[in-house]
Amino acid sequence: MRARLACLKHISYAMLALVALAVIGSMYYRASVERQVADLEYQGYKEFNALHVEAPEPPAMRAERAITFFRQARELRPSPFSQYYIGLSLYEMGKYAEAAGAFQSLVDTYPNEGSFIPPGLYKLGLSQLKAGQKEQALETFGRFRKVGIKAFGDLALLESARILESMGLDEEAVTMYETLLFEYPSSVFSSEARRKTAREDEAAPASAARRPLVLLPEGEGP
Repeated sequence: MRARLACLKHISYAMLALVALAVIGSMYYRASVERQVADLEYQGYKEFNALHVEAPEPPAMRAERAITFFRQARELRPSPFSQYYIGLSLYEMGKYAEAAGAFQSLVDTYPNEGSFIPPGLYKLGLSQLKAGQKEQALETFGRFRKVGIKAFGDLALLESARILESMGLDEEAVTMYETLLFEYPSSVFSSEARRKTAREDEAAPASAARRPLVLLPEGEGP
């Protein structure tokens, strides 16, 4: 009986030792992966931004090399950082439809990443625009106001106004410019909006005094 109990103790100790080794091994593996991911992301970041380079090559060439690092990092551990720079790299390479897909994946997968969603959503709209998807780009830029994202919001309004102008929807474009002026009076893009709205005022009858048209996010208003 004592021999059996002693044998069971040895087995228990061995199992505990194995579990401990497994936990330590798992922790070491995760730490190793994190180091690899961090190194790959940094290498890609350096390549993309031409850090410590006196004579940078064209952005498209740098992006083509950088995207390899970001894709390798994503395979080891997906992150909004890698996904965002994959989208940026594809954009610089002129692969706008693929870039739109990458940015769409970013905003869908990491909706609460406040550091990446505003620029990612903006670049998604630009990618769609470059890919000839004007309606999709308008919808993307419109999401800034629907969900109350302020960062890049003036740019989203500006791009929306420009798209509407290109589609011949001048009245709707002026509304966007006026909204930009109302919501972002200190924006660096307000001068363009003022020029556009002033031009519209000059073309309107003197008796037709204009007032700012303010678009409210969904669910707000009287």
